[in-house]
Formats: sequence, structure tokens, C-alpha cells
Amino acid sequence: MLSKKEQTRKKKMRDEKRLERKDLQNYQKWLKDNHPNCQAKANDKCEHYSIDLHHVLFGCYGADKDDTRLISVCRSCHEFCHKNKALSKELFLHVARDNWKQYGGTDDD
Repeated sequence: MLSKKEQTRKKKMRDEKRLERKDLQNYQKWLKDNHPNCQAKANDKCEHYSIDLHHVLFGCYGADKDDTRLISVCRSCHEFCHKNKALSKELFLHVARDNWKQYGGTDDD
């Protein structure tokens, strides 16, 4: 049985859509294996091969980060996403949702 503190921590992570470390690592590996090419293709500098994972939904300094909303991107497109956060969310949120569903995650949205 989990302690009250552990139950509270797990509920908070669930509410914030934060994954446990091992679950996040497994999801990140799946993304890299299944999406080796940049999913953003956001600009003419796109390098095509993804080397980064981008949280489409995140708050200031990582607050309210949603680990279920990741896309696989090249470095150039990752920089584009951070410079154009609102546009990035508009353009790529559906891609991140599709990734999570393909992985087998459930969606409460």
C-alpha cells in the first residue's frame, strides 16, 4: 500500500500529465525509434532527421509540462518551436496527440 505522501505525488503527476521516469524513458525511446525524421518540418532549415524531442505543451521553465505531448524534431525546428510557442502549439499539438495515441496512451482531452 502506498503512503499518503506517495499517493498525493502520483495523483499530482497524473493531474499534470507527468509520466514516471521509466515510463517517460520508454515513451521517448518509442518516439525516437518510430519517428526518426523531423515531425515539424517547420522551416526551410529543417535537417529532416530528428535528434530532439519537443514538449508541445509546457509552462514557464517547464511548469505544467505535459509528457504525453511530445514530437520528434531536428535541432533547427526545435529552435523554431521555442521561438514561436503559440504557433508551435497550434501547428503540432495534433501531431503530439497522435503520437501518444499510437504509443497506446489514453487521452482525457
